[in-house]
Amino acid sequence: MTWRGAIALVGAFGALYALFTLFAFQRWVGEDVTAPETGSAGSASASADADDPSSADDAAASSADSSASRLAGVRRELRAVLASPGVLALALLALVASTASWGLTSYAVVLLRQGYGLALDAANLTLSAMFVVGALAVLVGGDLSDRFSPGPLIVGSYAAVVVFVGLLASTAIPALAAVACLLVVGGTRALAGPARSKLADGLSARSDLGRTFAVVTVGTMTGSALAPPLFGALIERSGLRVAFAAIAGISALAVLVTLFVLYRQGTGRSARAGVEAE
Repeated sequence: MTWRGAIALVGAFGALYALFTLFAFQRWVGEDVTAPETGSAGSASASADADDPSSADDAAASSADSSASRLAGVRRELRAVLASPGVLALALLALVASTASWGLTSYAVVLLRQGYGLALDAANLTLSAMFVVGALAVLVGGDLSDRFSPGPLIVGSYAAVVVFVGLLASTAIPALAAVACLLVVGGTRALAGPARSKLADGLSARSDLGRTFAVVTVGTMTGSALAPPLFGALIERSGLRVAFAAIAGISALAVLVTLFVLYRQGTGRSARAGVEAE
């Protein structure tokens, strides 16, 4: 197949996925979950107001009040985020970890081809295997996060990434060992995902889970956007070894940020315990 056929398959898969999702929601998800927030009563009231000429001024005033209310809501949300240093640190962790992870994913094939002399099909197969191993490792990470504290799991995961990416950056190991290292990295980096989610829940009140998820997701998406041009430019200017050594260094930074998040969580728990005691 040509690349056009491959992209067409991606689009077809997306269409099938969308159809299956709609069918699953219709079949197995209750209407109390899928129903819109506003009902027909609101629509009927709006229609009635539209027929009343005297409601035009009231509608304009209401629109102005609504805009002011939204602006105040944005300011309130920003203040709430800035008042949660643990959550901000967790967003920084997501940014750092995502930058390292996407840098590795984006240029793993380049490393295997130029640094270790693998053929294109073998390098692409290794990248696919990394994702498969990562998918299985997420399940293992979820189970471990339920059994043990998430902090040591995250630290151990990122520390292992530092070690194995450092080995890859040397380009001194055999090609087969490089493939094995990438598979190990694909698994160990995925172990941290469920643990990081559990840590985010621990840093948030029940009413703030949505805000925490949004802030952490912004960090993740920012890292995924920064990594390809950042490491691409680094490879062009300084070479593969320097670029992958930088990925290992950023993973080490993720370990330090995790330790800070754990410190903030411990401090927060001590403060809450003191308030409850009083």
